[in-house]
Amino acid sequence: MEEESPSNGDDAKDTDVLGGGDDDELNEPELEGATEEESQNEESDNISPTPNENDVEVSSEDLDAVAEKSGENWKKLAQLLQLKAKDIKEIQEDSDDNIMRARQTLVTWQDYNDKSATKSALLEALVACGLDDAVKIIK
Repeated sequence: MEEESPSNGDDAKDTDVLGGGDDDELNEPELEGATEEESQNEESDNISPTPNENDVEVSSEDLDAVAEKSGENWKKLAQLLQLKAKDIKEIQEDSDDNIMRARQTLVTWQDYNDKSATKSALLEALVACGLDDAVKIIK
């Protein structure tokens, strides 16, 4: 039995279907179009969504209310808000009142984090700290 080999015309067809051969240039615009579309999708993924009500800065009134509810747990809250050990020590030495310590913790956190010191960031720390009463105030 003799096997038939494809003719030269068939070889060229196979190559073109696979994207090889002289027609490569014709395939490129399709690839470029897909690349541009992917690029646009990536760009839209990087656009910040419209801020929700918890992505706003924490007001002074909210800080006062949270400080009152978190007084005894101010040090744990300070750690969850990633304050530096030297700041925590300084806050502890500056006052004997836990509510004042909690307030200073929150102010220091805001100072360090500026625009990223949002309600949602504070809520995350309050939940991790188990301060449900303070969470209710912020929500």
